[in-house]
Amino acid sequence: MLGRDRGGAVCINVECTDAIASKLAPTVDWGAVAVVKFQLHKLSRAKKPDSRVSPLRALILQQLALAFRTRQYRLWVEKRSPRSGH
Repeated sequence: MLGRDRGGAVCINVECTDAIASKLAPTVDWGAVAVVKFQLHKLSRAKKPDSRVSPLRALILQQLALAFRTRQYRLWVEKRSPRSGH
């Protein structure tokens, strides 16, 4: 399936789009979802998508980034909250 984005052609993998749109979450191939997110992240930084990206690598990188952001958020909340007992 082809779409248009600011005048350029954008190729969208129909299987991944269908998997993401599916309401049956247990049947979603999370590796494919991670690959789509990885490719979209690269495109958002004006870089070319990598057709050789491994679903496992994309999933691991996604989980590491999520863990990092969660830790940063918790530290931010802890710093902003009034200290109890002091």
